[in-house]
Amino acid sequence: MSQTPRPRSVTIISWYLLLSGAYTMIYFGLNYKLFEEPLMRKMMEASPLPAEVQIGQIFAGGAIAVITGLAMLKGQNWGRWLYVIWLAVGLIAGLFTSPMKVLLLPSLLVLIAFSFFMFRPKANAFFGQPRGEQFGEDNETSL
Repeated sequence: MSQTPRPRSVTIISWYLLLSGAYTMIYFGLNYKLFEEPLMRKMMEASPLPAEVQIGQIFAGGAIAVITGLAMLKGQNWGRWLYVIWLAVGLIAGLFTSPMKVLLLPSLLVLIAFSFFMFRPKANAFFGQPRGEQFGEDNETSL
């Protein structure tokens, strides 16, 4: 059985997630004092979520982006589903907690674009094949 090549859109999105997630965690990890800046504090205090939860969401989002980016590069179907679910849950939570709902629009557009590219027929074929086939292995001889 021939292997389905990874679509370019999957490669681009996966690398974007991997790099942006790593950047987010490194940047905010090295610049943790930003969360103490008056403007940042004021924005965070406008949300009903405690600041610690908001900071946790930033780091969790970065980690999820890295993990799902790697998983999707390897053709792991759960990676694309986890990222879609993470985005959707974040949007729903934002509807209840964000003091500025208009700022959710970019996240909604990202969710739509991500879903469009990651669930196209070529992407479905790539993610739907048995794991060994994605790397040219014979499934009958590999565990």
